Amino acid sequence: MERRVRTRLGDGGLVEMTPSEIRADLVAGSELGARRAKAAPLSDAEIDHLVEIFSSEAKFSAVDMGDEVVLSFDGSGNLDSGSRVDELYSYQSHRGADMLELFGIDYSYKAIKTILSYEAQWMKTAQLNLIAPLQYGAMPDLGRYSMPDGPIPNWSELMPLGRIAEARAAQEEAVEHAVADMVYVADGMWEAGADGLDFDTAGAAGDADLLAALTAIEKIKNKYPDCGIELGMASECTLGCTASSPTGASGSPACGPKTR
Repeated sequence: MERRVRTRLGDGGLVEMTPSEIRADLVAGSELGARRAKAAPLSDAEIDHLVEIFSSEAKFSAVDMGDEVVLSFDGSGNLDSGSRVDELYSYQSHRGADMLELFGIDYSYKAIKTILSYEAQWMKTAQLNLIAPLQYGAMPDLGRYSMPDGPIPNWSELMPLGRIAEARAAQEEAVEHAVADMVYVADGMWEAGADGLDFDTAGAAGDADLLAALTAIEKIKNKYPDCGIELGMASECTLGCTASSPTGASGSPACGPKTR
């Protein structure tokens, strides 16, 4: 009878499985991930390596030197203990984070623009105390540029009324404002010593939100080629509905590949 080993599920739950069951689970997960990513599945050697790790009954596991995978982090530096710099140091030295992120509690580039000098000083202070790469993060947060919080008509109110052309124009104007704010913050953070920037939850306000992030990234990389960029999305999706109609009909939405 094949031995059973205790291992953990992705949610941390402790279960008992045989090495064969673990292998079958890994193969299924690899094939599913490969289909979704349109990439090659893990090789037999890679599966064997993972089976060896997950079948181990050791309490701690590690990889050989040189085989490490560098992981990105966002949202590190919460005020769980002391200042934000104290927490970043904890992430680096106690939790083994490969990179760190400084951020403001109002996680939006539009909001950070108003306190950039304050945040830039935190970046300088943090860089004096840390070794791991440190980026600055916030959201494009395009919705903040629409009324009543922003200066631009609310496209989410215009679209149900059939005022599609006006809604599209409002989104395009909001993109210009958002891009300017993100580049402005990037200028300040790069001067303060940031190693990179995180554009988190991109696409949360739809296609135009993602377009704003991509446009800002393009401008920032042209200005600062060595600046690291992290573009994050969670459950956001884009439909291509901010593009103009293929037939050129005024005011008609077009869902399809965007020209950008």
